[in-house]
Amino acid sequence: MAQQIYKVFIDLCADQPVQPCLIIGGATGGKQDSQLKKKPRLIVATPGRMNDHLTTNKLLLQNVEIVVIDEADRMLDMGFAPQLESIRKTIRGKVQTLMFSASFSSKVEFIAEKFLNSQNSVIIRSKNAETPVTALKQKLIFLQKNQKNDHILDMLNATREGVIVFAGNQESCETVGKYLNEYGYKIDYIHGGLSQGHRNRVVREFREGKIRVLVATDLLARGIDIPHVECVINFDLPYSAEDFLHRIGRTARAGKKGLAITYFTPSDQVSYKKIRPYIQEAQEIKLDPQFKFIERKPRRDSDSSKSKPRSRY
Repeated sequence: MAQQIYKVFIDLCADQPVQPCLIIGGATGGKQDSQLKKKPRLIVATPGRMNDHLTTNKLLLQNVEIVVIDEADRMLDMGFAPQLESIRKTIRGKVQTLMFSASFSSKVEFIAEKFLNSQNSVIIRSKNAETPVTALKQKLIFLQKNQKNDHILDMLNATREGVIVFAGNQESCETVGKYLNEYGYKIDYIHGGLSQGHRNRVVREFREGKIRVLVATDLLARGIDIPHVECVINFDLPYSAEDFLHRIGRTARAGKKGLAITYFTPSDQVSYKKIRPYIQEAQEIKLDPQFKFIERKPRRDSDSSKSKPRSRY
């Protein structure tokens, strides 16, 4: 996302005496050090890497007038609260802070308390911010787990442009990707276990149409704007309802039509209840006529501590 925003600013500032600076992980640290010491007027950064530079190089963010925090809810979800707090303390002078989030929750309020001046802060909530766009058509597929593989092949055969398939974790991401590759689809995948260089290449080739199907974890659920995404397939369900809203928002962008397909297996009852507000107008299809959700009892703490959850990114 930082790279995408940086490229937009490069175009916007082409005829201006403003040189944007990009500060992210996976890039050469020395070059970034040099750019920061020149006191650039515009910095696009991820909080972790920005905080690293401020700590190790003893830099101060002086004369900063505007701070923008994008995807505020995800910042906390990914554990960036300490880095954001450290960055805030480094800033000197009077600052206007703008925060953007597609969903407003207690997480966003927590960051707002840290960064916003409570006496002068204004919160603007769009009436339809958490409602899927009308150009998006949704299909809910109720099926058994072993029916997913055959059905996704049918869905891909019915599309012509770009498709993003969302998996629940890194292992599932690679499993689905390899399965589709065996059937001859031009695919690649993105998850947090891959290098920054690999991810950059995959996104670039997907934009250029060299890859038609991109299999990803929720690492790609937010902010990525690729106009030719015709369809989003939720092969596995996300951990939160907000992630579901962001996933389906990767298609039907800028007035274009789009399709979101979501698979539900009998064990997905909890997730179904979470995302119900976002699927009110969806078409429901039962591939298994006898489909029924499994009622699950809450696990005891002692049982849940035995297994370590796999990375969702």
